[in-house]
Amino acid sequence: YEELAKESAALAIHLVLNGAFSSVLLGLPATKEKWFEKVMSGDASMSASGTDPRGAANYSEWSDLAVKDGDHFILNGAKSYCSGAPYADLIVVFGLYQGTMWAFPIECGTAGFTVAEDRKMGLGTTFGALTLTDVRVPVSHCLEVPDWVKDRKLVGLTGKSAYTVLDISAMALGIAEGFFEKMLEYARDRTNAGSPILSLG
Repeated sequence: YEELAKESAALAIHLVLNGAFSSVLLGLPATKEKWFEKVMSGDASMSASGTDPRGAANYSEWSDLAVKDGDHFILNGAKSYCSGAPYADLIVVFGLYQGTMWAFPIECGTAGFTVAEDRKMGLGTTFGALTLTDVRVPVSHCLEVPDWVKDRKLVGLTGKSAYTVLDISAMALGIAEGFFEKMLEYARDRTNAGSPILSLG
């Protein structure tokens, strides 16, 4: 991710979605069976969405996304800035059920699930705004993630949480390194009054 982000943060984040986030599928047996090999081979594209309109980590103000109806969850709500959503085949939506985080795998095209382009400055990739209206997902297809958020509170503040930001940190480092390398090359080549601007005192 670091090396790719030196040239294209958009490409790096696409591979984060289809690489790091695809590990979520390992905890979703029904979804893994259908999608894991397709995502790994590049025959399908997935995304993951955890940003609530009230703020990505403002869990105390998040509404529950899901209610249980027999052996199904019914999802109602919205998500913002879902990287790669407009071209994804599968989106794992993270939301709360009774104050605890769950992963809900949703195939694009599912009734009640809509994706619109979410315009954003900066990172040159496509983001999606998700709307969920009475989306039905079998409970057996979903995964409870209490080691992330429980009782609307972030778990693992000691650093022992199963979730990290190493992939995004590597991208941030790559972006900074790529910028520095290009800036240094430009400063050596660009001249003013016959001298490289890097050498001007």
